[in-house]
Amino acid sequence: MNSNFRNKSGRMLVGLLSIIMILSCILTFNINRVEASGKNEKKETLKILAIGNSFAYNTLHYVSEMATELGYEDVVVGNLYIGGCSLNKHWKNARENRAVYEYGKKNGKLNQKKWRRKYDVSMDQALLDEEWDYIVMLQYSGDSGKLKTYKNLNKLVKFVKKRINKNTKLIWNMTWAYQGNYKKKRFAYYKYDQKLMYKKIVKVTKRKIKNNKNFIMVIPSGTVIQNARTSSYGDHFTVDGRHLNKKARYMASLGFVCTLLDVKPEKVSYQPKGITKKTRIIAIEAVNEAINNSYNITKVNK
Repeated sequence: MNSNFRNKSGRMLVGLLSIIMILSCILTFNINRVEASGKNEKKETLKILAIGNSFAYNTLHYVSEMATELGYEDVVVGNLYIGGCSLNKHWKNARENRAVYEYGKKNGKLNQKKWRRKYDVSMDQALLDEEWDYIVMLQYSGDSGKLKTYKNLNKLVKFVKKRINKNTKLIWNMTWAYQGNYKKKRFAYYKYDQKLMYKKIVKVTKRKIKNNKNFIMVIPSGTVIQNARTSSYGDHFTVDGRHLNKKARYMASLGFVCTLLDVKPEKVSYQPKGITKKTRIIAIEAVNEAINNSYNITKVNK
């Protein structure tokens, strides 16, 4: 009887171990499949609001589509917009509770390809509109390399933090230099020199943002674009010397998503209509190099 009991117990133990091994193999396979696909299988919420301007629209243009393709189920991207709006102007609007913004939103769940806009919105209203995961800040392009124009940054940050969830994180978008042949007066401070403008933007970002504990990261959009300018495309990434064209908006959005979500650009398969294989290859290299070396230009070999 004891012998039969031991035999049965042994067979049960072997069977149990076999089941555990099978389940372990299935779990390992599923984990590897998720890692290989680059998808976010958890279907998390991703809600991003920029206190921005037109450069924020340029940077965020395809972020909703890219994040949705990565598996985020509830993606909302917003931009609190006034053309050419500086940090000082944002602070004045916030302090005086001025309802003067255009408020653009894209909702990935609704498959919105175009920005839905509301007008005469205050900063308070936009900040309280959603449970934002991230608030993006950036400087007006012409002031981006001028240290003295950041004097009200911490006041604006304090205002924002009083109105958001304690889990909401602040991030900084380091914008790009103007096209080399741009001739408008706002470029004069930089002596009409694209590389000088880029260097000044980097210098100020390092001084005012990099070690600022209010911000969890810097999105190196300016370096993504500057890297791409070293490619065979040359200095042809704007529509007017300042604002990005389609291929550059794709690159900026790719850089934003990959930096924020810690995803390799090769894993982001979303590709807008009209973006060529060559553009994608250049974008991937420009983004990878910008993430690895955010404050220096790296040659793109394509």
